[in-house]
Amino acid sequence: MLAAANRRDLRQLFYELEDFLRHFPSHPQARLLKDELSTALRYEEEEAGPPMARYVPLWLRLLQAALLSASLGIVLYLLYKLLRYLLGL
Repeated sequence: MLAAANRRDLRQLFYELEDFLRHFPSHPQARLLKDELSTALRYEEEEAGPPMARYVPLWLRLLQAALLSASLGIVLYLLYKLLRYLLGL
């Protein structure tokens, strides 16, 4: 695990370890290492974030957030109107 330079190396080690565990499923050190590798992979993926998030300009993310909140507001308003209609208010 210490020799892994990036996520691809971690994944390669993970797959090799899974192959080893297919042959020796009850090997305790291999199981512990697999848990550690999966934690390391999860940490690396969280650190990297979504692949394109680093390249999206701030104004575009703000516009996306505004559109999302506006659409949520519209959906909630329509739900409110539907409930009023169904309840006969």
